[in-house]
Amino acid sequence: MLNGGNLVPNENLASTLLENSINGYFNTDSFQVLNISAGTWGPDNGMAFIQKHGDFDADLICLVYNSHDAGDTMEFNKVVGVELQKPDKNESLATIAFFKRMVLPRISTFLHKEEPASSKKMVSELNPGWTFFYELSNQKGIPLIVYLHATQEEAHNKRYDQEGQKIIEFCNRNNIRMVMDINKQSDDLFVDYIHLNSEGQKMITDILFPEIISQFEVASN
Repeated sequence: MLNGGNLVPNENLASTLLENSINGYFNTDSFQVLNISAGTWGPDNGMAFIQKHGDFDADLICLVYNSHDAGDTMEFNKVVGVELQKPDKNESLATIAFFKRMVLPRISTFLHKEEPASSKKMVSELNPGWTFFYELSNQKGIPLIVYLHATQEEAHNKRYDQEGQKIIEFCNRNNIRMVMDINKQSDDLFVDYIHLNSEGQKMITDILFPEIISQFEVASN
């Protein structure tokens, strides 16, 4: 029997794991790790969300993005009912939905060993969200960490692509603390060519946790 649900349960998301780990480290329950993102969101989506709802008096901002988010900006083209992952109606059988969402992407990844060509959008300018979060960090004195998540293809090549290099250059130029997972990836951490499963979420947690604790300890001294 197939039951619907998220690809990764909420309790296994990096945001939940980090919140539990940080509270455990400081022996408190006062820390919250808020995930303000959603599927397909990039830095400009996050920017729009913060502009509308405020920064929640954040003690730290952590941007978890991949190379595609260097310059891929919001578009308003029709995607519902067009893209496979955004259906406009329920399937008649759960097995059909399972096949489309879980089986087909894995077959495609296995056969091509690279990400879909449609995801390799090359742009000349950075997404405006990058500058927004950098300036927000400076203006309000909120520490900023950028986590650059490698795609499966980048992990195989041991190198971020051209768009990822733009993010690295931006962070280096502006002295933004940056962490990467390209040397820690393995195929068994992926759901598809880019999205991580529960074990992949734990990897993010293991990489980010010491960085976050370090930032808090620096701020307290």
